[in-house]
Amino acid sequence: KRENAIRTSSILRVKNGEVAVFFYKNGEDYIEGPHDGKLTTKNFPILSSIIGLWYEGDTPFQAEVYFINLARAEQVRFGVPYFDVVDPRYPDFPVPVSVRGALTFEIDDYKEFIKFYRLKTFTLDDLKMKINAMVVKLVKDSVSNAPRLNNIPVVSIETRIGEVSDIVENNLREKIKENFGVRLKSFDID
Repeated sequence: KRENAIRTSSILRVKNGEVAVFFYKNGEDYIEGPHDGKLTTKNFPILSSIIGLWYEGDTPFQAEVYFINLARAEQVRFGVPYFDVVDPRYPDFPVPVSVRGALTFEIDDYKEFIKFYRLKTFTLDDLKMKINAMVVKLVKDSVSNAPRLNNIPVVSIETRIGEVSDIVENNLREKIKENFGVRLKSFDID
């Protein structure tokens, strides 16, 4: 027996904006908040179909439970140290540029999110670090190519920071979803 195991007949409270994810041998079940009540196999469609009436609505199976906060967005600040950007009109004159900013992400599909992460080993700091690494790479690539691909002169890149930010955000939005299972809520370059 596990000391902290949650069994049926335990009381479970799931706040509004949260989801409780139960992992057990045959799959997972979800209870979306707000929920405040006793756990029974009736709460778990997969479990209840497996067990039936053998245990009078109770279960001998244990589940691990993880809570996912769906209401809170997380922010990742990033900084790209100086790198050279070349205007295709003046290829012999690279201009050193650095970029700083922040992005905000949130979980909008928790079932998709848990496909990316086995929650037992998940940490928010690790996720933020991985997202930061991708952002730095994409920001550097997008800004380096902005003069050539978007006809933005290097000397006026700072005055068109909104346009550059939109270019990076468009490149980043789908990659964040595909690689991390989260939705990009906002992206800003300082």
